Amino acid sequence: MKKLIVILAVLGLIFGLVGTAMATDSDSHQVTITVSTINEIDVAGGDTPEPAVTLEIDTAVAGEEPTDSAPDTSTTLKWTTNAASKKITVQINLAYPEVTLTVEAIGSTAGTPVGVVTLSAVASNFITGMGKTKGSCTLQYIASATVAADPSNYVYTVTYTITT
Repeated sequence: MKKLIVILAVLGLIFGLVGTAMATDSDSHQVTITVSTINEIDVAGGDTPEPAVTLEIDTAVAGEEPTDSAPDTSTTLKWTTNAASKKITVQINLAYPEVTLTVEAIGSTAGTPVGVVTLSAVASNFITGMGKTKGSCTLQYIASATVAADPSNYVYTVTYTITT
């Protein structure tokens, strides 16, 4: 019986050492990275507290419509998209027929600016031909008014959207 126990102990030790000798010194596994569709856009700069722009129409030549506001270039638009065939549109929340607001993308680093856009409550193309890109531009706003515009503050919310 003692012999059997000794033999079993020796065999256990041998197989244990063989198993240890056969163990590997490295291992591997898979890591999956999921990249979701990214469409981020940001308006920065302008007056505080939020990106805000103040335009003033305060002169006219006698017998003519009021003179347009001075251009404001205090804000920038920045974007990032990893999707193909995108564009940026722009619109305002409401329109006053006697007061007009235009915007133009100046110095765009990606895509194709469409030029001066007269803003309305319907989305208009602003920068087209964008693919997987990041970019920025300066926003140049100009306001104009007719003599029918009452002396008042006309407040617009301007919305930029990355879309197809």
